[in-house]
Amino acid sequence: MINEEIKKMVELLVMKKSTREDVSGMASNLIDYIEENGLDTSSEVFSFLEYIQGFDMPDFDRDYLFTLDDLMLEFNKIRNKL
Repeated sequence: MINEEIKKMVELLVMKKSTREDVSGMASNLIDYIEENGLDTSSEVFSFLEYIQGFDMPDFDRDYLFTLDDLMLEFNKIRNKL
């Protein structure tokens, strides 16, 4: 279930079917669900989920807003773990 939800979020962003804010909220809800239910998730996958959660926020240190290319770069790092 978790893996499918993460793939769905990535697809929504890449296909521009949802806003960054909406997908960020979905990621936040999934993180809460994982933590509340003590579900086992690899640290890499959980870290990517946190990345999606913050995808709508700029990196204020660098004054940079993450792009879809950034998202795909990070997704490709964990794709084989899903």
